[in-house]
Amino acid sequence: MNFLPINIRISDANIMIIGGGKVATHKATILSRYTDKATVIAPEVSDGIKALPFKWEERSYSEADLEGVTLLFVCTGNHELNHQIHHQARQRGILTSVCDSPDECDFTSPAIYRDGDLTISVASDAKDVKRSIAIRDRIAALASTKQQTPGVTLVGFGPGDPELLTVKAIKALQQADIIFHDDLVDKDFLRTFPAELVYVGKRSGHHSAEQDEINHLLLEAALEGKRVVRLKGGDPMLFAHAQEEIRYLENRGIEVAVVPGITTASALAARAKVSLTEREVSQSVALINGHANRPLTPDAETLVYYMGASKLQQISHALIARGKRPGTPVLLASNVSTADEQFFHTTLAELVEKEPNYPTPLIALVGEVAKNL
Repeated sequence: MNFLPINIRISDANIMIIGGGKVATHKATILSRYTDKATVIAPEVSDGIKALPFKWEERSYSEADLEGVTLLFVCTGNHELNHQIHHQARQRGILTSVCDSPDECDFTSPAIYRDGDLTISVASDAKDVKRSIAIRDRIAALASTKQQTPGVTLVGFGPGDPELLTVKAIKALQQADIIFHDDLVDKDFLRTFPAELVYVGKRSGHHSAEQDEINHLLLEAALEGKRVVRLKGGDPMLFAHAQEEIRYLENRGIEVAVVPGITTASALAARAKVSLTEREVSQSVALINGHANRPLTPDAETLVYYMGASKLQQISHALIARGKRPGTPVLLASNVSTADEQFFHTTLAELVEKEPNYPTPLIALVGEVAKNL
């Protein structure tokens, strides 16, 4: 093994992360569990990093940035630049970790489990990260000494309006020690609860944390004995990663409860005063992932497409080819139930003719029920 496992005091360290993308966000998220003092420099800094208590500057790196740094993470995604920074840092005697380049690392980041003063780390010289994580998780399950059974509650926030939360959801939030939340929730409303808030948003092309990392964050918090809430927009069991999180946690001995939320299709129907199953017009409804690799066109009279803003033209083409009337009404709605709510009335034919450009998040209601608007 090329690395000596040691613990480093970082309370007085001058820590810097160069890079603002996915890898840098992952490193920053882990680091934030141990300190609130670090600086991130990158031309573009992710929302996940901006949500952390660190300083950040959106600009290019210069060698002068290394002045006074004692611990350095290099995660730019540019191998030539990473190598240059590593060379400059080594000349200054700075402990440096270059992501995805073990040969240029003075230290590596192991898979970590913490329980109070107990810290367990598993490392593999950065050669088998998945195995390190699996072993860490097994050790963590054995190491937990809490009297209560660890647990996580998945809670649906609904379409956006906090007043649409269920009573059970409110109780879970009030009792939570820590809340892991995504984008589509009211941040000001969340701040009314005493729990620690951790942003783990995942929007198309912008992930503050990957799913594997979210799974581990939930596990770690539960094993620390915290009352954990995983808060998701809409309903957690619809077009979300709830099943992955449930399997991951339950396979490691963590009990999981689910509190449903109002899904956006129901909120759209209520706000637009449109029955999705109007008698003699629609006897069936399909809720569809509009972001699928190929347009899905199930045989139902009313179709509701989630997350389909970028593929409306393709979906419309496919529906007409499937036999839908070109004049079929379409209701598009963005930010349903919030102050930014907007409705757009169109048809399949109109969506085919021009590239749509609507605000997101967007939901599309396709079918004759939309004609009554």
